[in-house]
Amino acid sequence: MKAQNHKTTDLVAAVTAAALLLTVACGGEPDPSDPSQPGPGLSQQTFTALKAAHGLPAEMTRAAYLGRSLVANGVYAATTLSGRGAHGVVVKSGTLTQRFPGNLYYFSYSPQPADRLVVAFTNGTRHELTISRLQGNLNVTSPEQFLSSNHSLAYRHVIPGQADLTVDTSNLGGQWTFKASGTFTRDKVKHSTDFVASGSYFFNNDTTGGETKTTYTVRGKVKAPGFSIDVNESHFFHLASSTGSTLYSKSGGKSKVATHSIDTNNNTLTIGGDTFRFDSCRLRKVFRDGKPSDNDPWQATGRVLRNGKGWGAYRYVRGALVANGGKRQFQLVTEQGTHVLESWNE
Repeated sequence: MKAQNHKTTDLVAAVTAAALLLTVACGGEPDPSDPSQPGPGLSQQTFTALKAAHGLPAEMTRAAYLGRSLVANGVYAATTLSGRGAHGVVVKSGTLTQRFPGNLYYFSYSPQPADRLVVAFTNGTRHELTISRLQGNLNVTSPEQFLSSNHSLAYRHVIPGQADLTVDTSNLGGQWTFKASGTFTRDKVKHSTDFVASGSYFFNNDTTGGETKTTYTVRGKVKAPGFSIDVNESHFFHLASSTGSTLYSKSGGKSKVATHSIDTNNNTLTIGGDTFRFDSCRLRKVFRDGKPSDNDPWQATGRVLRNGKGWGAYRYVRGALVANGGKRQFQLVTEQGTHVLESWNE
C-alpha cells in the first residue's frame, strides 16, 4: 500500500475503531439493558445456551470479519509510519502503540517484533496479527480501497486472554468468503468455533453520501462447556448515509445514517439430553442515526422446536408490553413463560 502524507490521526483512526469493535464483540460485556435472567420454567444454564444459539454466531462472525479491517488498516499505518512505504516496502510486522491514555487516534510505530504486527492500547489490550498472505492491489491509497477491491488474506488474530482465530478470506468481484477457526471468550466462558461465511458485497459512494449492501450465509459450529451449536444462518444488512443535509425515509423522517438488517436463524442447539431447533426465526431491525426507528417496522417471526416438538415462538414487543417500559424486546414465548432474548433502549 502506498505511503501517503496523511496525519497520524487519519492513518490510525480506523485501526482503533476496528480494534475496539472486535474487543467489544469477542470479549466485551453484554448490553446492560439486556436481562440476564430466564423466565419461569427454564434453568439459567439452558437460558444462557438458548441466548447463545439466538445471537452469538452472528455476533462472532461480525466481530471476526472486522479483523480484515484491522489487518488492512494496521498494515497501512505501519507501512506509512515506518517510512518504508516511500521505498515500496509493505510492512506487516512491528508494533503500533497508543501514545496517550484516552486518545483513540495517536499511535507510534516500532519495528519489533519481526514476526507479527501488534496493535497495543494504553488500557492493556493487544491485538497480535501474524499475516501469512496479503494479496491484492497494493497500489491503493487507502485501506478501504484495498478491502473493496479483489484481495486475499490469511492471518492469525490473537487478543491475549480473549481470542485466538486463524482466518482465510478473499473477495473477488464483490463475492466474498471468510473462514475462521479457533477460540474466543465471551462472558468469561471459553468457546471454540469453526465456521465459513460467504456472500456478496456492494458499496457505492459519491459527494452526497454512500450505500452498502451485504448478503451472506454462515455455516459451522460453536462449542462451549455444556452445549454446542450447529450454525445455519443467513443475513442481510443495508446502510445508507448522507454527507449533505439529510437522508429521507419513506415516511418523511430525516436521518444522516439509516440501517436495516434481516437475520434468519435455523441453528440447532444441543444441551444435555435436549435438542432445540430454531425454525426460520427471523428478526428485522431498523436504526436511524444509531437509534431504533419506526419508519419501517421491527419484526420477529419463527418458532423453536424442543426434541422435534413445538415449544416456543419468537415475538417482538415494545412499550407497554415490556415490563420496564420504554424498551424494545425480542422474546421467546413458551407455555412455561416468556424469556427475553434481546432488549434495546429507546
